[in-house]
Amino acid sequence: MNGGLPLLRRELNACLLSPTAYLVAALFLLVAGAGFWVAVASLAAQPDGSVGLVELSAWMFLLTIAAAAPLLTMRLFAEEYRSGTFETLMTAPVRPAAVVFAKYAAALLWYLAMLAPTLLWGPILSAVAALPPPTDPAAIAGAYVGAILIGAWCLALGLFASAVMRSQVAAGLLAVALIAGWLFAGWVPFLWPLRHGDRLGTWLSPVVHLADWSRGIFDSRAAVVYLVNTTLALFATDRVLEWRRWR
Repeated sequence: MNGGLPLLRRELNACLLSPTAYLVAALFLLVAGAGFWVAVASLAAQPDGSVGLVELSAWMFLLTIAAAAPLLTMRLFAEEYRSGTFETLMTAPVRPAAVVFAKYAAALLWYLAMLAPTLLWGPILSAVAALPPPTDPAAIAGAYVGAILIGAWCLALGLFASAVMRSQVAAGLLAVALIAGWLFAGWVPFLWPLRHGDRLGTWLSPVVHLADWSRGIFDSRAAVVYLVNTTLALFATDRVLEWRRWR
């Protein structure tokens, strides 16, 4: 994409120089590590009590990314509006789509860098445990694929919110609202009884999706939904920039 790579390098440099990005990464790993410790301690105390443990771990991860994604994305466009560099960026010989690509790719790469240290937890646990736990490669792969898909979707929502709002705080609040609305979508059938409500709740619930993937049960339909929704959010962000460009 023309102009996208220089902009991507610019955004990555901004991430590397941003204290907020490191703080978000530290808090993310702290909460994720606490969840891993709780899971290991629970399994050690009750080896057969893992029925609800996967769902609890899924909730902890989802709430963590729901907090981290707005913090990573709220400045991406709102800061350009505040500093007055948005007009300069839009008059440069780059398309709005290239700007969206650069900012989103930088946020996604930082998120992947945040996830990378968690790959060490399994080997560490196997090295220090008296009885190394059995590992299921399909479950591990499914958990990380789900984490990447869900994180990508949350970051796309956060980027859209930052493009819509001129204030970082307002962008962060809008991103939290959008992510929370999706996060609790699985509760709709319980709040508004519908025919086949249980099936609808299962289909909408990200907790069910992530829990299934963490068990090695990979539903490609859910993956397609996340990919399509992410693409639509990025397309909407591009349209917002195009509108602001000619406003």
